[in-house]
Amino acid sequence: MSFTQILRFFAACRDDGWEEVASQWLTTTLVIAILCAAIMLVTKWFLKKQAGPIHAWSVVKTVLFNLIGLLPILLILVVIFAASEVTLQVCLGLPSLFAGTFFSWLVYLLSVFLVHLVLWPRDLF
Repeated sequence: MSFTQILRFFAACRDDGWEEVASQWLTTTLVIAILCAAIMLVTKWFLKKQAGPIHAWSVVKTVLFNLIGLLPILLILVVIFAASEVTLQVCLGLPSLFAGTFFSWLVYLLSVFLVHLVLWPRDLF
């Protein structure tokens, strides 16, 4: 699978410059997912530090806390999409908003899960 095929997943049109628009949208979704994951992980670290030295969260509490992080990703991407130029919205289209949101959620969940495996494995199992 080439990078162009991946970009086609993120752009509805094939006008001139669609690759640039799609790669910018892909980069935006990636950055937002990583930033939200970092904010949620720092928040969890702070909450665990305040709770005491030997405090493991339950699996349900960990999963719910991580799922709460999906909402800011959705809101930020919708605001960025709505505030973007009309040509960007036409080229990307609403399916690209959904694809970008789904991609961000996958990156967010994968990064949060991997960090939990390293730092807080008792909170997952």
